[in-house]
Amino acid sequence: MFPLDRDLKVYNAAAAEFDQITGKKKKMTKDQFMKSQASRFAGMDAHLLGAIWNAFDADGNGVMDVNEYRLYHAINAVGSCNQRAMALFAVTDTSNDRVLQESEIVSMMLLARKFKKRAEMDAPPTGPVDLTEDEVLQVSKEADAFVELHDKDKNKSVEIEEFMKGWQDQAFADFNFFDNKFLPDH
Repeated sequence: MFPLDRDLKVYNAAAAEFDQITGKKKKMTKDQFMKSQASRFAGMDAHLLGAIWNAFDADGNGVMDVNEYRLYHAINAVGSCNQRAMALFAVTDTSNDRVLQESEIVSMMLLARKFKKRAEMDAPPTGPVDLTEDEVLQVSKEADAFVELHDKDKNKSVEIEEFMKGWQDQAFADFNFFDNKFLPDH
């Protein structure tokens, strides 16, 4: 399959899902988005799901049009590593200050670990995926190590430039916002 064919498949699948969620209306409300994505992101903190909304409501007008929704899917399915990293940074930066505090990094890494754990389950639950105390401790250590390694100015936070440089080194580089149903067959 040529890349353009793959892109078109993702584009069309996202548009079809948009129509299903909105009843073929031209705009999706935040409430529609939150309800429609609840099962995909089972167990995700509503605040983080809201941050995904904010990152992809590109014009900030409080509704998502079909092109913004297509972008939401395309970033993961066909976007470059840097595009996915920028999207992840925007979602993780819940304070919108273009700086990730360690608590935001821990939240992101906990979420990534839950997604990975769900993906590895033979029969994932319909509700939240919980981590063990040891898994949470391990993620906390990984977040500390990430900040230590990539916080070049030693201000206990990671600016976007530091994050982009560190992104390539980390296990969460393959973090997906979405399940793989929009990924074309190869």
